[in-house]
Amino acid sequence: MELSQILVYSFLLFVSMTLLWFFKRLKKSQLSKDQFIFKTLAPLIYNYHHVNEVTTTLFETVGETVPIGGKIFTCNPDNIEHILRSNFSNDSKGADFVELVDIFGDGLFNIDSHLPQWQAEKRMLNYELSFKDFKSFAANVSLKEVETALVPVLQHLSKEKCVVDLQDLFLRFAYDNSFHMIFGINPNLLSPSFPENVFAEAIDVVMETIKCRLIVPVTIWKLFRSLKLRWEGRYCKAVKLIDKTIHDVLTVKKKEMAKGVATTNDLMSPFIRSQGENDKFLRDMTFNAIFAASDTTSSGLTWFFWLVSQSPTAKANILDEIDHVISFDQSKTSKIKVFNQEDVKNMIYLHAAFCESMRLFPPVYMNQRYAAKDDVLPDGSTVKAHTKVRTFLYVSGRIKRIWGEDSNEFKPERWINEDGKIRPELMSKWFIFNVGPRSCMGRDMAFSNMKMVAATILYNFNVEVVECDPTYTKQSMVLFMENGLKVKTSEKIG
Repeated sequence: MELSQILVYSFLLFVSMTLLWFFKRLKKSQLSKDQFIFKTLAPLIYNYHHVNEVTTTLFETVGETVPIGGKIFTCNPDNIEHILRSNFSNDSKGADFVELVDIFGDGLFNIDSHLPQWQAEKRMLNYELSFKDFKSFAANVSLKEVETALVPVLQHLSKEKCVVDLQDLFLRFAYDNSFHMIFGINPNLLSPSFPENVFAEAIDVVMETIKCRLIVPVTIWKLFRSLKLRWEGRYCKAVKLIDKTIHDVLTVKKKEMAKGVATTNDLMSPFIRSQGENDKFLRDMTFNAIFAASDTTSSGLTWFFWLVSQSPTAKANILDEIDHVISFDQSKTSKIKVFNQEDVKNMIYLHAAFCESMRLFPPVYMNQRYAAKDDVLPDGSTVKAHTKVRTFLYVSGRIKRIWGEDSNEFKPERWINEDGKIRPELMSKWFIFNVGPRSCMGRDMAFSNMKMVAATILYNFNVEVVECDPTYTKQSMVLFMENGLKVKTSEKIG
């Protein structure tokens, strides 16, 4: 049985469970059976491969919190904030979820926050990320990657008039950048020859498998895992490749450090010095850091450029803001203008545009938590102890009562108040980098890097989308376009 067939059958099972639950509630609802079938179930079944759009319609039809099959599904922003911050002490990953995403090992992503190990790792990582030498090193790495890799590749593509998958290009940039910041070693995946990116392909398989595990009944995916069948067989091979790559890079790094020839301002050097013999700790820390710095950044950049390509007004406003910055920087006299973190720091409209693009297309669009004790969510929904709660950021970013009747439209202006600053009340409903104790520690760095890339590309190159179906997304835990974002670039003259 093929993966697509398994997903369809599992999806239909989910629909059947949903049908039973909804028919029980129809007497309390104004929605008739005919309306339910034709407005909700029919599009759900027919468009199972456009699951995010259909899920949004489902929540709009039946409410923002839905209990199905012993789980709670919610897109309510108050509920999400409650789970992640207000009642954080009740938040647990749960043994089932830890097993489901076992690729993360005992890294920060997977450990329950009440455990001393999570608290210790967070303190260590937060200290290193805030260390002045690392911040300076990371900023220089990102600038160099833009100057010596991204720009030359775009110039080459422009000269050759080639069609390129911008999603793949950003993924390569993100992996080079993250490996360089984490290890001080650049794999040089972003080059005109576009070498095979086996590491990214392996992570792609892993994220697809995790998505399957969330959809497919537990007994089925565990059976497949034990027999190494289909996607679980591919998952096993992908994990081996990922682990070997990390092991090899750590081995090289340790040898260079022993010889005194390694860069020591990178993220992992302090951990190698203090945890050098603890290979599992280093492996798990490395994978969690690479995932956080790579896939989410490349996803964010991809959707940003697609949305900007569809909005001439937003693009013009971004370019006006860039021109304003350049007018105060007389040093930018070269033909190609590369923007550093200081340049983009005060680009408020560009920042708003990224907030808006990630509101519509959050890189990690769904998550799952486990209630340690009985709880009552802000909307009145009861959650029994040991219940799994799935949160849908893709849907919460499109709720009309929060974002307005134009919630499906790309409008960066909605984020800017009368004082020309980002509206804090909207940020409280925006969970892309998490909130509360599990807030992403690399959030500011991620924003700076994305803004550097966007400003440099938009100012120096014309980007024309030639092929894209944004509604057809990968079966992955990270929101990527199934067929990529195909574009043509041309270098601007003068």
